[in-house]
Amino acid sequence: MESGILINSLKAWKNYTSESKDLTNLVIQGINFKNENVDWSQFKYENTTFLSCAFNRNQATEVISYGAIVYPKFKNL
Repeated sequence: MESGILINSLKAWKNYTSESKDLTNLVIQGINFKNENVDWSQFKYENTTFLSCAFNRNQATEVISYGAIVYPKFKNL
């Protein structure tokens, strides 16, 4: 398995996705996507993990349907 890339800010997300639509081996951590208008269908998902990111219900369902793994942010830990 190849090493992944960690993206942990909205700015880093926007920079990365402006250059590439391939989310293979990425870990996206702690980003709030609730107010972002992202076309999730444009990306390639393989071994893609969203860790503690904030999504609205439709966004999370869509990302999962494309094959990404989503670990929600746990409260009170």
